[in-house]
Amino acid sequence: MDGGNAGGARPSARYDAPQDLPQVDVVARCETDLTILVEEPEVGAPRGNRNQGFDWIGVKGVEVSIRQGSTTFTATTDAQGKARYSAVPCGLYVVTLRQAEFRIENKGDTNLKVNGSSKSGREKELRIRRQLRTVEMFRLPTQYMVAVGAKDATGDDPYGHHWTKIYASEADASRERPMESYGWWPAAGALTSDWDTFTGVRGALNGYSPSGPSYAGASPTTDPYHTKSRTYASLEDVFFPWVTNGKTAAEYKSILRTKAQSFARDVSNTWSWRTDGGGWHCKTFQAYLMREAFLWKHVGVGIGQFGWSTSTS
Repeated sequence: MDGGNAGGARPSARYDAPQDLPQVDVVARCETDLTILVEEPEVGAPRGNRNQGFDWIGVKGVEVSIRQGSTTFTATTDAQGKARYSAVPCGLYVVTLRQAEFRIENKGDTNLKVNGSSKSGREKELRIRRQLRTVEMFRLPTQYMVAVGAKDATGDDPYGHHWTKIYASEADASRERPMESYGWWPAAGALTSDWDTFTGVRGALNGYSPSGPSYAGASPTTDPYHTKSRTYASLEDVFFPWVTNGKTAAEYKSILRTKAQSFARDVSNTWSWRTDGGGWHCKTFQAYLMREAFLWKHVGVGIGQFGWSTSTS
């Protein structure tokens, strides 16, 4: 028996800390993951919207940059309209948006405050409107007092004309070098009297016929007014349209081409002009293209504070 442990008491433990461990100062880095959702109105959506008759849809292909001093982080929105960033340092950033072939107006806050309060990241919504700068709408006025088949003092058609130009790039648009254009015409030689205007005659895309007479300058992809400049004195209106529904420039232009080519079938190859302005003519053709491609004329009224017209005129 060990007499030095009388009564069964346990010996006390002693720990001597090692003397060679360096002192470490731990500083937490303030950063977080971040998602920026870029949206614009979606009109014609089947589910509608709670208050304005439209819904919001993400816009893909937008380059979103956030800058603080000399530091910039850039990401491009995905199919859901989301730009994603990892480990963004905390601070106050300025947000800029860019997309080829569009002019973007950011209707939200251009300042972004990043803090580390959410370890799983945070999401910021930006609601925008976009103007498509590679599609241009041209409109000549109707000369109601000029006889059918005659020309007005400028040499223009008495019915006036609405046509749409498509450019390959913004640079081509600035130089007015369209790659294609579309308008709806009575077939060459089909109009012989005022009565024909109201009863209707055979129509032709761009006034072009592969088997009959065509207007000068007409082709399957060029309107006879293809070369008319936006500075042409007789024009009553010319504008780059605003867009909805979150599509890319290539998608909007593809819709315009497809709908231009199918219009003749949809209206049974007819050109007509009723006294109320209805019928199938260049004006209703352009309005049809705009409606089908979700293009709008910006007139300062319409969807909330965003300023789209509810019509194409």
